[in-house]
Amino acid sequence: MNMKCRLLAVAVSGGIFTVVHPAFAQTWTQTSAPVTNLQWQSIAASADGTHLVATTSTGSQPLSGPIYTSADSGKTWMSNAISVQNWVGTASSADGTQLLALVPQSSRIAASTNSGASWTFSIAPAQLGCVASSADGAKVVSGVRFNGSIYSSTNSGTNWTPAPNTSGISWRSIASSADGMKCVAVGEIAGRPVGVIYTSTDSGNTWISNNAPNLLWVSVASSADGNILVAAPGGFNFSKGPLAISTNSGLSWFTNTSPVLAWTAAASSADGSKLVATALAADGNNTFANSIFTSTDLDATWIPNTVPAQNWSSVVSSADGNVLLAGTIYGGIWISQSAISPRLNASSLGNNLILSWTIPSTGFALQQSFDLISWATVSDPPALNFVNLQYQFTVPLTNSAGFFRLASP
Repeated sequence: MNMKCRLLAVAVSGGIFTVVHPAFAQTWTQTSAPVTNLQWQSIAASADGTHLVATTSTGSQPLSGPIYTSADSGKTWMSNAISVQNWVGTASSADGTQLLALVPQSSRIAASTNSGASWTFSIAPAQLGCVASSADGAKVVSGVRFNGSIYSSTNSGTNWTPAPNTSGISWRSIASSADGMKCVAVGEIAGRPVGVIYTSTDSGNTWISNNAPNLLWVSVASSADGNILVAAPGGFNFSKGPLAISTNSGLSWFTNTSPVLAWTAAASSADGSKLVATALAADGNNTFANSIFTSTDLDATWIPNTVPAQNWSSVVSSADGNVLLAGTIYGGIWISQSAISPRLNASSLGNNLILSWTIPSTGFALQQSFDLISWATVSDPPALNFVNLQYQFTVPLTNSAGFFRLASP
């Protein structure tokens, strides 16, 4: 039998050992998303990267564009049965069924519970411009686009509560952990070129200002557990700076080796091991003008991807980081797909061994062996942990050796 094994984990009395084989795609191809006169403002994806929603606007008055959805990772796109608007931020639940899209000019929110097949409008509490949701779509956080506050909802955007001490800021981007508890938002103080980063640990009810570098932050992304954050400065005002990383939910931040560019968007895999960011040229002298960068070592190394010169405006990642999509201004939507390479994690909890791996890991199954010769697929289904978007399987620890792997035929 020809088995493709991505990782082998060995559990024995006295220790757990793992071997990891990371991979990250760096080539991009254009999808069938329309190009003509469309500015792709925001893209959201289901955890497996299959279901997508993208908002647009146009470069001429009244600046209104359609919402597009895809059910096949961007191979085909469909313009939804909803009136054209000057759309901005959008969010998706982990299964891709619950969607939100914002229209700040009219203070309205469009919501779908069937992956974009139909939509309903509601009145927003303010001119909201950025939005993020928990994996189940119930907990939502959103920031006012110009000189306003952050609002939170616990019922998929039906009712909203303003957060204290968040007013007077133009909120540019917001992100949430999978369980909706940890949130992060970036923006700039109204009337001043001063950027801020705020974090919350109670689903957006209260926020604190972080000790982040003083840059004009335009985008932020979070790992599923909310511990690893990446913030991007720059934007279409051509302000420049390095990307900033936090590994402790925003308590501290560091910049490493990322180029100093006008970044426009950032995204993260569920475990935070794979990061992607899009950039613009701030002037004619940037070597990596109009580029996409990826990192697989927590900001230690950023690799410029093979992409054409485009005004990259947005980017999104599947939970495992193997499906990436980036939107442009008048250049369509581009996709990068890498071979599935799930990483099997092993940790001990009391007298149990906890095996976990990031969803979707399509085509891979957990297998067990006692002699490294004969392997059998574990018949019991793993549990889905919505806190970190990982499958988990619990094995009682014994004195005998046990071997586990993720493998596909």
